[in-house]
Amino acid sequence: MRTRVRPLTPPLKPLSCVLALVGLCSAAAAGQTLRVYHVDVEQGASTLFVAPGGRTLLVDSSKNGHGSRIGAVMQEAGVSRIDVFVATHYHEDHFGGIDDLVDLNVPVLEAYDRGDKDFVPASKKQQATWRGYLRTVGEDAIHLQRGDPIALDPLLAVTCIGSGGVVIGETNPTPAPLSGRVRLA
Repeated sequence: MRTRVRPLTPPLKPLSCVLALVGLCSAAAAGQTLRVYHVDVEQGASTLFVAPGGRTLLVDSSKNGHGSRIGAVMQEAGVSRIDVFVATHYHEDHFGGIDDLVDLNVPVLEAYDRGDKDFVPASKKQQATWRGYLRTVGEDAIHLQRGDPIALDPLLAVTCIGSGGVVIGETNPTPAPLSGRVRLA
């Protein structure tokens, strides 16, 4: 099965409650390219960002068995590692494929998630998908909170704009996964 690669073009649409992304060009970034690949993973989500300097950000990884699809998109994009991985929330169709990638020897250098692992239901903690996530990146994932920056590229500003149901500037929380923005500096 051939994986379809669908680069997104501005304006970028919000990603399934993931990182709401905005690319803003400036004179310093003239001629630089932020490449965005929304990976066809059927159910769930997975989006690969390749920064102007070549560093990568993978937001979500779909479900188990789809790591090879992400790997195929990585190959087409000319990248061999994930510099930053963000799991927006703990549904298996958003974090399940990361263990596939790691098991395919794709290095994942840094991982972020919503934290709150103590509140994950006991039944989920027994699932193989959850255990695979923890084994590969979840145990060491950094709790991403609203306002936190992610250092990816000098020409990009990546910021978490929502976590724990609260978006920057809001005071009334509503249940929501992580969200953020990417801005070309």
